[in-house]
Formats: sequence, structure tokens, C-alpha cells
Amino acid sequence: MKKKKETIVIGLTGSIGMGKSTAAGILSRLGIDCFSADEAVHTALSQKGIIFSKIQKLFPEAIKNGAVNRDVLGKTVFSDRKKLELLEKTVHPVVFKAAKKFIATARHDEKPAIALEIPLLFETGMDSLCDCVVCVTAPVAVQKKRVMKRRGMTKKKLRSIMKRQIINREKQRMANYVVNTGGGYAKTRRDLKRILEEVMEKGKTKCAK
Repeated sequence: MKKKKETIVIGLTGSIGMGKSTAAGILSRLGIDCFSADEAVHTALSQKGIIFSKIQKLFPEAIKNGAVNRDVLGKTVFSDRKKLELLEKTVHPVVFKAAKKFIATARHDEKPAIALEIPLLFETGMDSLCDCVVCVTAPVAVQKKRVMKRRGMTKKKLRSIMKRQIINREKQRMANYVVNTGGGYAKTRRDLKRILEEVMEKGKTKCAK
């Protein structure tokens, strides 16, 4: 009986504004299926999502026209630590379950490798699902410039978000690979391609070493 190929699970993380989405897009174009924690949350919060009714009960002020208004929800939780923790306790298990399902599907389809783009990968313990982790980073000035361009972002909100995240240098220490996205798209692509080739060459049993 032919033995199934083992799927290598690559964790992709980094602090806000470091270039995770860009890196995930590059990996996707390199042929790697990518799971997005943000998309999983968006789906879960939709009207037919599995936690919509719970959010409706916990944060009724965030429901506008029968749907979760993420801007209002964000303002609600980022100004109240207890509410933020309550939201995270509701959302994180959903992301974890969705990521496990994504991995199971990839293994069934015998995908050589996949990536999990999860901002709070280490903070939530979801790095346990991964065989190796890539942390993206960028100079502080570049990070802040990127983040402040986002709709509804303020300096206060940014400080609140960063307090929830493990500091950048610690994430880099915990990861197997670090990619600086501050050097532009072409360099980021070269670095990710090199890492991907190395991971694939090492294989599942050695890629985390």
C-alpha cells in the first residue's frame, strides 16, 4: 500500500503591519495553500457564522442592520480589556478548529506543504499545529506607516493591539525563520522562496530543527 506523503505545516506570523498578508500572497503564488485566521473570523462573524448569535448576545451594540459591524465591535473591545478577553475566548477556539480542518483537508489531498497565516500564532498556542514557523518583520517606521493607513486606525488603537502581541524580537526568537519585508516585494519573495525550498528539502521530520 502506497504511503501518503506528509504535509508540512508552515506557520506564518508577525506583529501588526509587518507584512503577513503580503507574505501569504507570495506563498500562494508559489503554490502553497494558505489559511487565513482573519478570513476564518470574518466567516464566523457572518450572519450564518457559528458565533454570530453569541456575539449578538455578548455585544449587542456591535450588531447593525442584522450583521456584525467589525468597526463598532473593535471600538467596543479595544477600550475595555475584559470585553476584549471575552471576544478572544469566543473567537480563538473557532480559528483553532478551522485551522485543524484546513490541515486535515490538506493531508487528505496529500499537499506537500501549506501555510497558516495567524497573527496571534504564539499567543494562542496555535504554533503547536505547525512544523516550523516563519515570522515576518519590518523596521518600526515602516510598520507604523503601513498600519496608520488602515481605515479606522488610531495611535491609541495601535498601542492596544500591540499590547496583546508578543514583542517583535521575541517572536523572531521563537520562530524558525525570519523575513524582513521592509526591503520590498522582490526581496521578500526571494527570501520566502529560499525558505520554502529549504523546508521542502528538509522534510516534515527535520524542518523544525
